[in-house]
Amino acid sequence: MSYKREQSRAPLWITLWVVLMTPTGANAHNNTTATLRVSSSAGFLEVELRGSRRTFAPLLGDLEKTPPVARYHAQRHDLEKQVAAHLSIYNGDKRFCHLHETLSHVDMGEFKVLYRYRCPVGELELRYDLLFSTDPDHRVFATFMGGPEAAPLTTVLDRKQRTLRLDGGQAGLQASSFFGLGVGHILGGADHILFLMGLLLVIPLARSGNKRHPLVSLLQIITTFTLAHSVTLGATALGWIDLPSRAVEATIAVSICYIAVENLLWAQSPLRLPLVGIFGLVHGLGFAHILAETPLPSEGKVLALASFNLGVEAGQLALVLALLPLGWFFSRWKSYPTLFLVANGLLFIMGALWLVQRLFAA
Repeated sequence: MSYKREQSRAPLWITLWVVLMTPTGANAHNNTTATLRVSSSAGFLEVELRGSRRTFAPLLGDLEKTPPVARYHAQRHDLEKQVAAHLSIYNGDKRFCHLHETLSHVDMGEFKVLYRYRCPVGELELRYDLLFSTDPDHRVFATFMGGPEAAPLTTVLDRKQRTLRLDGGQAGLQASSFFGLGVGHILGGADHILFLMGLLLVIPLARSGNKRHPLVSLLQIITTFTLAHSVTLGATALGWIDLPSRAVEATIAVSICYIAVENLLWAQSPLRLPLVGIFGLVHGLGFAHILAETPLPSEGKVLALASFNLGVEAGQLALVLALLPLGWFFSRWKSYPTLFLVANGLLFIMGALWLVQRLFAA
């Protein structure tokens, strides 16, 4: 196959790549989350699991919709048994605790269940195996309260890391688990990826009609975006800002549409940098959504937030380093203007689809 023929098929490659990498749901981050809190009280080990009614819907056989509160009440005891069957406390290779009492509660917002175990003294480990079969990206924010003098430990349990040691032996895991969560959040978020793609598409065009080197423009754009989303990520996760997630996700979709239009009509717009800052603030709200709904202990919140933010930055840097060589390679083709037009058209279409879905999804 000739080099010219490869060039002529570039728009088709880009079309297929964008379509295949983009989820069809209204939200680019559809994984379910729950919180798990483990503490000692009056000789008992208390394990509390809570999450939205949508999170636990698969236990009632609903994979696509949220069951009503009445159905949760009717099947409450069955739910308690299902959850208990996937919570295990071990000492070595053996189950070590006796389930003494179960309490559950459901309201309009969430389902909560509390188990009280009587456990002999020993090094214990809790294993969580719930919901991974229906949602491989399911995550649990697990907190272990080691005692009145011990700092609480919050970590993230997922499909690969399902155990929580109940002896305070995972102090180093807290930072690494939230770092990994940040990396996965941006790499798994097609909306954030497409926004970065839109920013990078115009960089090769900066060679003409601009005194600045393209890499200088890139550095300014990425730095502005990073600083902006770090501000709102921290403020939201700490509870200082609380905006409706539907509005945030819809505005992120608008940012993708706008960048595509600006690329096509005003590629060298002097407003690019301040607008990147404004949209960066919005994307930071989106990054923080997964942490804002998690009741992190005050002693561990700063470390968890810093680790998560570093993970987001590491994921973003990896994306830029991966996309830049591709951009440089494609920009040397004679058909780059056509590729540029097609790519931005696809970005606009995806942003518009997300906007409609996020505004009107049930």
